[in-house]
Amino acid sequence: MARWAVDRVRAGPRPENRTSAVQQAVFVAGHITGAQDDYRQVPYFRTDQYDIRMQVFGLLPEDAEVRLIEGTVESRRFVMLAERHGQVGGVVGWNSAKAVVAAKTTHLG
Repeated sequence: MARWAVDRVRAGPRPENRTSAVQQAVFVAGHITGAQDDYRQVPYFRTDQYDIRMQVFGLLPEDAEVRLIEGTVESRRFVMLAERHGQVGGVVGWNSAKAVVAAKTTHLG
């Protein structure tokens, strides 16, 4: 695991999960062979707690405005965007694996 600079914030997170480790290893291998450009990773974590799967892409600042873009909180299946100063910084999915990945691709790259 390594710390890297994130375009959207000054602080460089160090996510300690398998997804990040694999993405970093692929980048390093590509860099060694000259096949890859700059490393740009969207921070990510997920957790499964009983009947809930929560996935978060990006960063969620304390002062972010949260906007529901799919599903409902009552149904316990939804996707929300965390926006700050009009820019999406994070995507949160609650029991919505496919929809949160689509939202991440659309809003964070």
